[in-house]
Amino acid sequence: SVAVYYSNYGVLLQELGDLKGAKPMLEKALFLAKKESGDNHVELAIRYSNLGVLFIEMVDYVEAKSMIEKALEIVKREYEDDHPKVAICYSNLGFVLKGLEDFSGAEEMFVKALSFAKQTYKKNHPSIAIRSLNLGSVYLDMEDIKLALHYIQTAHEIFENALGADHPNTKGAKKWLDHTQAQLNKNP
Repeated sequence: SVAVYYSNYGVLLQELGDLKGAKPMLEKALFLAKKESGDNHVELAIRYSNLGVLFIEMVDYVEAKSMIEKALEIVKREYEDDHPKVAICYSNLGFVLKGLEDFSGAEEMFVKALSFAKQTYKKNHPSIAIRSLNLGSVYLDMEDIKLALHYIQTAHEIFENALGADHPNTKGAKKWLDHTQAQLNKNP
């Protein structure tokens, strides 16, 4: 469909860092998807989610929240709570709420996403590490350093075992781990 073309082009521009160029492409994709499929088709969830992620990158959390909540509403109607698309919406909404400094709301979304990952993947899968790192970052924001350390340490261990010490995800988790340990040392 033409909506997919606009969406793919918008996501490509976003990946290249052209957020202003990506926005009209993703908006056009959403408009066309509504025209082609109606207001509640699962295809719309993808378009809403793409726009929501763009708005997160643009630090427009109010718009991002609106888009991601619409995506979540559609996917929850179409899929069970343990479907990957639902979990992705939970993670995206977690990032939005974190950006809006609604840390308890972000925690709730990241816990749901982590729970899904634990049910779906083996215990040392990078998807569990990603969700653990997200949750740990919220606990840092909430100044629960010990709990943050637990989740960030878990993420680092999984990344290191699954991907190796030189992988960018492992290195990124190591930076989070060092930062968290420094915070803990400052405020034991």
